[in-house]
Amino acid sequence: MVADVAPHEVYILAGSTSVASSCQDPTGAADVMGVGAVRVLDAAWRPGLHRPADPRALVGDARRLRALGWAPSLVLPALVRPLVEANLAALRA
Repeated sequence: MVADVAPHEVYILAGSTSVASSCQDPTGAADVMGVGAVRVLDAAWRPGLHRPADPRALVGDARRLRALGWAPSLVLPALVRPLVEANLAALRA
């Protein structure tokens, strides 16, 4: 079923409802949380959908853009300030 839908991402949210139920039925808990997850991933796996867990550092080089006349319109503090102020305002509300 998952393979038919062709999802872009798969989230596995299955799990035991409590620690007590996991202790009472450890085999069932392992099946849901371990083997079940493997089954979902196996069903969804296709070349091209695999995303590495830790991509390489994403670092840009603006020299070519600057050579074309581009210049940043904001410096980092000017970009971060409105974001922080909006978060603080949301916390006060």
